[in-house]
Amino acid sequence: MKTKYIISTIALTGVLALTGCEDFLEQKNTHDLNQQTFFDSEAALRAATAPLYNYVWAGFNDKFYYGMGDGRANNITAQYSDYIYPYTNLSETSLSQGLTDAWNSFYSVVAQANNTINNITDYSAPTLSEDSKRASIAEARFMRGTAYWYIASLWGVGIIYTNTSSMVNNYVVPANPGVDVIEFAIRDLEYAAKYLPKTPADAGRVTCYSA
Repeated sequence: MKTKYIISTIALTGVLALTGCEDFLEQKNTHDLNQQTFFDSEAALRAATAPLYNYVWAGFNDKFYYGMGDGRANNITAQYSDYIYPYTNLSETSLSQGLTDAWNSFYSVVAQANNTINNITDYSAPTLSEDSKRASIAEARFMRGTAYWYIASLWGVGIIYTNTSSMVNNYVVPANPGVDVIEFAIRDLEYAAKYLPKTPADAGRVTCYSA
């Protein structure tokens, strides 16, 4: 009788152990970056807009910004610099250093901003407030508007689009006139001025006064 009791106890312990292991192994993945589940908090919204302050601007900020900016304004001179002198001497061509980098940089900003805007619009959790969503969209539209303002000011034309995925298989698109690009940039910046907060959510982020 005692033997049967011991065997029953061992069997029950084994069943409980297996059940406990199954419960332990069935864990929710808290690091899933699926766009359909990512936008569930204000912290997630801030994480989505944070890259717009970073590397996407590198090709513009690296050399072109002061080559075309201060160089063209004759605030600096560098006779033997191939990324400053052409701009100070008004002799830049399509092959001048920095032009392609800047163009690519601006459209990296546009592409990233489009993705951020569309993902927040389509995939935000219902628990997020409209004010929070609008503020994050305004942040992305500020960046996109700024990029388009530079594009129109520097090249006189630009390719306007708001859905990055639609460009993957349709990348030969005619340019829009400069006036249309400027108007598009103004609409983005007006939206940003309306919905961005007066004080930044984190240090260094844009506010309504930035727009």
